[in-house]
Amino acid sequence: MVAPIRKGEADMVLGVRRGIDGDLGTILPHARFGNHLVLGLTRALFGHFFTDLPPFRAVAFPELLALRMDDRNWGWTLQMQIRAVRAGLRIVEVEVSHRRRSEGVSKISGNLATSLQVGAKMFYTLARERLR
Repeated sequence: MVAPIRKGEADMVLGVRRGIDGDLGTILPHARFGNHLVLGLTRALFGHFFTDLPPFRAVAFPELLALRMDDRNWGWTLQMQIRAVRAGLRIVEVEVSHRRRSEGVSKISGNLATSLQVGAKMFYTLARERLR
């Protein structure tokens, strides 16, 4: 995961969940739809194509500080990716293994009402970063 940074090939590495060596069921359909919608808008507004909004990522520390992250909840993944694009960081996506939860449900995608709140926050983040 950190090899591209150590080799000087990237400033940020995203561990994306594509279903390779994993389980597509780890991302519920409504969350997958929301991700595709937000990522499509990100491409249209900021000119960069991402395949995921993964929580698993590595960023070189000086570059992380330069992004001046200030979102403290659901919008941080999107904010970081947008700001990385705007800062001209070299971004690499690598596939990571993932599995369904063995127990319990996600606090976010496991609840439709919470998923809608997260979606609203993502749209807010898109607008805020676009106007920034």
